[in-house]
Amino acid sequence: MPVDVFQEDGTYIAVCKPLDLASQGDTPEEARANCREALMLFITSCYARGTLDQVLLEAGFMPESETEDSSVGAEAGEMIDIPISLVAHAQASAA
Repeated sequence: MPVDVFQEDGTYIAVCKPLDLASQGDTPEEARANCREALMLFITSCYARGTLDQVLLEAGFMPESETEDSSVGAEAGEMIDIPISLVAHAQASAA
């Protein structure tokens, strides 16, 4: 996920522009870690509500198989990994 980190008034700000999400910290590392945690919570929440695909598509994301180059978006900032576990549950059919 692309994240830009900058300093403002003695505080470090980490911004994920594609998802319009930001966090802060006393160091660049803390700002990144806080942003990573906020992204994990946001993505997990969207998944739980069933809106993750829509949110990501509206933010300009597409499946990697549809891109010609896997580095697409890398120029937008530093890339950070978002460690989340999502488990698909089969929908119970009404009998």
